[in-house]
Amino acid sequence: MKVLWTPRTSNRKTGDVPTGWIGTNIEEARRSCDGCPLLDKGCYAHQGSPRIGFSSLIKSYKKEGPASKGFFEALKNRNRKAKMVRLGALGDPSSIAFEEFSSIEKAVADEKLSLVGYTHFWKTRGAHLKRKLMASCDTGDELREAARSGWRATIVVPENWPIRKEFIIDGKSHKLLICPAQTTNGKVTCNECRLCDGSKPGPHIAFTVHGAAAKPVD
Repeated sequence: MKVLWTPRTSNRKTGDVPTGWIGTNIEEARRSCDGCPLLDKGCYAHQGSPRIGFSSLIKSYKKEGPASKGFFEALKNRNRKAKMVRLGALGDPSSIAFEEFSSIEKAVADEKLSLVGYTHFWKTRGAHLKRKLMASCDTGDELREAARSGWRATIVVPENWPIRKEFIIDGKSHKLLICPAQTTNGKVTCNECRLCDGSKPGPHIAFTVHGAAAKPVD
């Protein structure tokens, strides 16, 4: 599945970084997430502002052509303060062809940038992304399973969750840290933090959210 790219973004949480969107239309983006339990049950991307942004990107893609939304074009025209590339503002990166992902990964490394992305399909078709991207988990049990398998993982937690928490998996201590962009009220962006670079060691990351979608980690 193809990826559409924007070299820059006004996203205040991520910072001004090159951003990839999975698919060339809404249907392909949804198909990349087929099987995800959140697809029609609270997915912030498919049911929120990322979908609106993607709709605008699709119009531009149809008008200007594929070359204008390519990865290397986005990399070349990025903000020079960008320290990372975001893969998957909408859609799941597990749907990208292996060769294309490898090309993206190599170019990002050559530019000494971080690659940040998440896959819900870390147990199945996205297994090859381990130690490259982050595992997106829905429950504490899933997070433990991902950690046992060698993934760094993310999970959604209630708003009052502790900023830092340690838990033991098979006798080994693991740290769970709430996203610094959330705990600093936006003073730290993803571009400055980059803890969600799954290729590097670090804590598991929690995102706080309102409502029933939050799953506590015991």
